[in-house]
Amino acid sequence: KYVFVHGWLPEKALAPEDRQKASSESWEKARWARWNEQYVGLRPLADKTLVCGHVPSFYANALDPSRNKNSYEIFYGNGLIAIDAGTADTKRVNVLVLDQ
Repeated sequence: KYVFVHGWLPEKALAPEDRQKASSESWEKARWARWNEQYVGLRPLADKTLVCGHVPSFYANALDPSRNKNSYEIFYGNGLIAIDAGTADTKRVNVLVLDQ
């Protein structure tokens, strides 16, 4: 049901078979990508929910006006869950519990 990544997915690796074929270099580059610059409100993967970090969920506040403008809570988007709590600044950690 989920794909877990640090930052984002390699370019052109949205389908399961493409994710498996992506090079190590592509994955390394994607590891440090900024989800908030990649996510446009559309489901990133047709078949799974993408769970990512690397960039604090604070940046989701610009995408969702219903969020508190200072929130670092987990962001639940369309096929995306951003969990980074900005721990270096907030001294907090978000915990995501996924029921089976």
